[in-house]
Amino acid sequence: MSVLAALAVFLPVRFEWFPLEGAWAFVVETLAILGVGVALGIMCFGFFGLRPAVVVGAIASVVMLFLGYGFLRDYATLTGSLVDYAVSFLVCWGLPVRSGQDFDFDQIARVTGDFDPATEDLPQVERVAASVS
Repeated sequence: MSVLAALAVFLPVRFEWFPLEGAWAFVVETLAILGVGVALGIMCFGFFGLRPAVVVGAIASVVMLFLGYGFLRDYATLTGSLVDYAVSFLVCWGLPVRSGQDFDFDQIARVTGDFDPATEDLPQVERVAASVS
């Protein structure tokens, strides 16, 4: 759902199907500003976890509030990508909130955090091979 929703907003912005003027420009730039925070928050989450990611994302979005309006509309490719991040985030966040389902960030960290198994997790034969190399 988030990919389709993001694509539905990305395409008109990226290919400038509608001129970025008036209320449409305000909505697009607001989403792009949120997208800056989402993009930086995702990068920070991968390295530092949830709390720093939320802080970095919020600070980035607040800073962009002062810089983004009137500026982002001149860069359709950048704005389209940032809008894509924001819409995807809003749908991915909104669906579980609406359903009341808890989102387990610790599970994501376990699944995506480290693709190299620890030596203790390897069978005995692989442990010997790992210690030799």
